[in-house]
Amino acid sequence: MSVPDELRRYVPRTDLYDSYELISYHMPVEQPPASYSYEIFRKGNKTYAKNGTYGHIEYESTDAATTIQHALNQLSNGGKIFIKAGTYRISSMITVNASSSSMPIIIEGEGLATILNSTVSDSPTIKLYNSNVYPELIIRNLLLQSSTKVANRDGIQINEAHFALIENVKLINFDKAIHIMDSNNVALENLGVTAANYGVYTEYTGTSYADTLIIKRAHISWCSNAGIYLDSANFVHLEDLLFAYNVMSIHAYKDVHQLFVENCFFEGGSDTPEVYLEGISWKYPLRIATFKNCRWSGTANTTDAVQVGYVHRLRFENCRSAGHTNFINSRADATTNERKIEVDWQCKIDDTNIANNLNTLIINNPDFITENSGTATISAGNTSITVNHGLAGTPSKVLVTPIGDPGDRFWVANITNTSFDIVVATAPTVDVDFCWQAKV
Repeated sequence: MSVPDELRRYVPRTDLYDSYELISYHMPVEQPPASYSYEIFRKGNKTYAKNGTYGHIEYESTDAATTIQHALNQLSNGGKIFIKAGTYRISSMITVNASSSSMPIIIEGEGLATILNSTVSDSPTIKLYNSNVYPELIIRNLLLQSSTKVANRDGIQINEAHFALIENVKLINFDKAIHIMDSNNVALENLGVTAANYGVYTEYTGTSYADTLIIKRAHISWCSNAGIYLDSANFVHLEDLLFAYNVMSIHAYKDVHQLFVENCFFEGGSDTPEVYLEGISWKYPLRIATFKNCRWSGTANTTDAVQVGYVHRLRFENCRSAGHTNFINSRADATTNERKIEVDWQCKIDDTNIANNLNTLIINNPDFITENSGTATISAGNTSITVNHGLAGTPSKVLVTPIGDPGDRFWVANITNTSFDIVVATAPTVDVDFCWQAKV
């Protein structure tokens, strides 16, 4: 049954009015509920917050940050703030405090047409905070930018939060584009970062390690310190990332338990290593790092693809690299006390050197032989034979077994990076064969 025209309730367009009083007067009390808690939009020099349930304009201000903050403060038990397309000047920090909420809180724009232009002085533009409970905090579909890089002007800070998701967001010209502090279960997807000091920066301040950080489908470029900086993270998964012309693409500083990097491309642009797996001591090392289906492209033979410090275990599978002086540059102080970095190698590298430090143990590498065996013969009347072992470095272990009776004592001497000697105390009267096995 159709409703007669005289009984219809026509809802006026809110953009016909530019004041709170006019909009409140003309807006009917009831409207169909929207899919958001509040809609943020601009009209003239003002920014409005419209209640998504009743359709009322609840707040207006010439300061977009104040309007957005007012809407967020009303979400006592979760909800969505929808920001329509437009350019919004953010002059003060927007805080999403979910400590009293048990439901997700969402800030969503209309893609890159929703532009938040930050002029915040020395604090984050958006801060996600959640100290007590565990709702999901979500920011998606917007462009966040700053006219100049200012110290401590971060794009998004995630502070003591759990289950945070940032997706379809581009950040330009910040100190730290995304700053993760004492938070866990953080996912970043379809991320764009350019011209920041740090693209993604994790920090441990004594409360909680970054338990799980997942970054998928991101383009991180022109960062003046590091694309991704990791401080004390239990599990980090990076997948389908493009790094272009950062001073350093990944810097794992200390106490990273497991780093998994898959389908990533590193385009070099500096003399520093593209990936720096540092660790600060054997007490705070990087424990396991795995690179799978990754590509490195250096410039003018000036950079190391990967530089390692205190690292326990590395694995490279189906990786390619070219244009570097060294693929792995093992820092000298990281090999003290005869500690060795174990590298499981299942790929071929085109760089000048695979590794510049022979204390690095590389296994499963067809171009870097670390274990070999064979036979050698001490001829009758002689007391020694020199064996060329064919290993990539000086072996740490050489085992020799005679075939038959050598007639007297025998031993191994003069072990070098190319050969060793098998010696007998008394020259045999017949040829004596020996089996040998050597390992770096």
